[in-house]
Amino acid sequence: LELHARKLWAPALIPESLPSRELAVKIRQRRIDNGTTLRDIQQANWTGLKTTEAVESAAELLQKWGWLTIYTQQTGGRPSRRVRVNPDLDARIRQEGF
Repeated sequence: LELHARKLWAPALIPESLPSRELAVKIRQRRIDNGTTLRDIQQANWTGLKTTEAVESAAELLQKWGWLTIYTQQTGGRPSRRVRVNPDLDARIRQEGF
């Protein structure tokens, strides 16, 4: 019951959790691959993830929760920030009931 209440009230209690919830949904739907750039996520124009700030904060929060890792890849021009999804995430989701 407590887990359900936390999920229900998270957007009100932690405003930055709404974009992270949307990003988590995309990860669970397997719409985010390893190596996807934060810019690609923003350009997908998904609800709650339409700005650079929303995508950055969502990814940082999911990184804190262990869902993904953000890394920087050097390119010929500006470095790109990319995500790597935690390979143990499926088992964790089943265990924790997300």
